[in-house]
Amino acid sequence: MKLFRKTKMIICAVMALVMIGTAIYTKNFQINADATPALVFTQEYAKTGQPLSVQVVNDSRSFTYVWKVGTTTVSGNSTDTYTPKTADLEKFISATATPTTGTGSYTAQLYFSTLPVFYIDTENKAAIVSKIDYINASLKIQGNDEYNSSNTTLYEGLTEIKGRGNSTWTGTQPNGKKPYRLKLDKKTDVFGMTKSRHFYMLSDHAEPSQMKSLVAQEFAKKQSNDFVSSMTTVILILNGVYNGTYQFGEQIRIQKDRVDITGWEDIAEDIAAAICKADKLSPEEEEELSDILKTNLNWMTAKQITYKGKTYSITDYIKADWPDMNDLDNVGGFLGEIDGWYDEISKFRSSMKAPVQFQNPEYMKTNNAYFDNVQKFINGFEAAVQSKDYCAEYNGKMTHYSELFDLTSLVECLIVNEFTMNLDFMSASQKFYKDIGQPAKMGPPWDFHWAFYMDYYNVWAFDRPDSRHEFYQNNYFKNLIKDPLFITRYYEHYKRIRPTVIEDMIKPDGYIDTLIQKLSSAGGANYIKWNNYWAASYAASQKEVKDFVLAKIGWLDKQFTTLENFVKATGHYKPSLKLKITDVSQSDDQVVITAAINNESDIKKIAFFVNGFHAGTVDVTDNTASLEVPASFLIQNKNSMNVAVIRGLDENGEYIIENKAAISNYSTFISDIKFPTTTTTGERTRQPTTGMTLTLSQRYTPLNQEQQFCGILLLEKQCPF
Repeated sequence: MKLFRKTKMIICAVMALVMIGTAIYTKNFQINADATPALVFTQEYAKTGQPLSVQVVNDSRSFTYVWKVGTTTVSGNSTDTYTPKTADLEKFISATATPTTGTGSYTAQLYFSTLPVFYIDTENKAAIVSKIDYINASLKIQGNDEYNSSNTTLYEGLTEIKGRGNSTWTGTQPNGKKPYRLKLDKKTDVFGMTKSRHFYMLSDHAEPSQMKSLVAQEFAKKQSNDFVSSMTTVILILNGVYNGTYQFGEQIRIQKDRVDITGWEDIAEDIAAAICKADKLSPEEEEELSDILKTNLNWMTAKQITYKGKTYSITDYIKADWPDMNDLDNVGGFLGEIDGWYDEISKFRSSMKAPVQFQNPEYMKTNNAYFDNVQKFINGFEAAVQSKDYCAEYNGKMTHYSELFDLTSLVECLIVNEFTMNLDFMSASQKFYKDIGQPAKMGPPWDFHWAFYMDYYNVWAFDRPDSRHEFYQNNYFKNLIKDPLFITRYYEHYKRIRPTVIEDMIKPDGYIDTLIQKLSSAGGANYIKWNNYWAASYAASQKEVKDFVLAKIGWLDKQFTTLENFVKATGHYKPSLKLKITDVSQSDDQVVITAAINNESDIKKIAFFVNGFHAGTVDVTDNTASLEVPASFLIQNKNSMNVAVIRGLDENGEYIIENKAAISNYSTFISDIKFPTTTTTGERTRQPTTGMTLTLSQRYTPLNQEQQFCGILLLEKQCPF
């Protein structure tokens, strides 16, 4: 993709609202910055029952006024003030001031809504036709009671805008309700969101309630400590025309306070800036060099770049603990997704036929070593997920899947898609990211306009019968839900968030009820505007979402009564009757796990796993086997269970298979052991980037074994080490 640098538009310091002919709304782009006469509103936004006034600036004559609501003239009011009524909501309100002497008139207009209003005007009113190339525009945000200039940051100034999305972009008519991406002229913390230039406007054109994305993102954000994109509903007035409701929010991208990981494209920009500063190259040359670095990533391994006949050693300009990109342990610094659209530049089909593609770095495939190692990483995770004991060889050692993908993020990913019954789950828009030296994470959550369907309220998200994509039929979670460790962590998470996060969503006057009330007026106007929905009415579409959530939670509550009931309800893991854990005894620094087999079993050895990790294998003697497990394998937290799993082996040390799985059983227990102190200082620490001295900010010191168990497996993210 060609990186786009906009040409600055010349605009007036005061962007006056005027009426030109019969146009509904426009902004007057003045070449001169002098005191131009205009009619302006004296209030930031209109409110029902409160006077709304206008004032002519830079013209001292006396005026009479005509007010209009929509196309209807307000009779009997020639003053400079009008008091909006409830019936005026979701309409334009305009005032025209005519001088009592002389000629000419001035008109001001605003859109009356209880939501914030985005006035976007493209340069020369150009249509937005591309998802690749930005076009120039201006943006003015009109606040409301929730977001206004007294309590948050709004925006008025230049922006760039382009299309975004897949089905929401291609599935609408040329003049339909399309989604957009904004790149502001300067970094701004709009509505108190993370400071950035990059934001989105979702159209949800096929979703009449306009609630689904909001409910899903709110649930995801409240149940996780990781980044989840904030969003809120706004009104879009595009080139003077009402375009309906949109979900405005934080673009998912590698950036501080969003997906906060090593960003190779950001490093490319830093390298270009450092070289051009040292060699006194022009801004245009810096842009060109930055583009070269972003579109050909061979410098990551070569550590040099040739530009205009001169070869530059990158380490002469960027001081960094530069990782060996040929080492699998240094795989990281990418944001990707599993997506059946399969339309990015860098992409591959994994060993499980997952359509894997990457947004950043976009040109990952130009560095063969890097791209090859990323594929090895994904395939290594898939091998572990599909193995009999959830471990596979990766980079020369046996590795549990939770060492490759963060277990908490996997649990949170599934519960969000379970709560919403997202039909795109593991089929499209399933994002993931990985930093150097850390497990990957599944997320941030995204794309829920195909969700909340009553037909699926009593179906597990990993088991729904239909899918548009082949990979879903054998997705990761169909395998993970057979793992007692994952099942236990999933059960614990639901029980933890049920009385808090979930209850706050569904209780009377909770989040969903409040959202229904908040969107009732604006959502109704959007429904009338587009009128291409299957719901009987806007209120009916809102009710469908709420009814689904209540039905889904009612059903889930019955499945999650106990861990044993949950295991039976999912139906994928079946503990074997041939072996079981008969005792877990604890001492000061270890636990002893005892297993027994029945007399008819051909089990000769038992492999013991604690919290996913192999603790040892013991021969069976007199139908029993016991193993002493060090405290380092355990989680010391009263709210999180330790999970012991035993798997049967034959006399050759091979897993005994029944129904395509190693025969196994499990038990859970709370640790009473006091953890030993440690002298290890291997804490995950970030080295900040200062000025042009770049330290690859996500390089981490090694973790000892106890820290790995704790950091990977502890759901509350608390660790005694």
